[in-house]
Amino acid sequence: MPAPPRGPTTLPGRAPSGDDADDRTPDPLDLLRHDLKGPLTVIRGQTQLLLRRAARLEGLDGTERAWLLERGARIDAAIMAMAARIEQLGRESQAAEDAREQRSEQGR
Repeated sequence: MPAPPRGPTTLPGRAPSGDDADDRTPDPLDLLRHDLKGPLTVIRGQTQLLLRRAARLEGLDGTERAWLLERGARIDAAIMAMAARIEQLGRESQAAEDAREQRSEQGR
């Protein structure tokens, strides 16, 4: 039986353990941003599928179709606004972290 392929001992995206480990703990805001991006992507994708389907549905009069398309567009806009805010928070968090590190290095 052949030996299993040898590769990195850590999972992708994880810090190595032991002496090589990064002493920083994960930023809760980074974890939250990561956790929110997945569901937002799914919601946006499904909303866009619904919008495409509503545009092609037969049996809807113009008023019903317009209503569905408008509501879908509102959902999509809200998702995009939320995603933009999440990214903004990430930039602000990174800037604050950079400022803390800079102050720490100046204090040495």
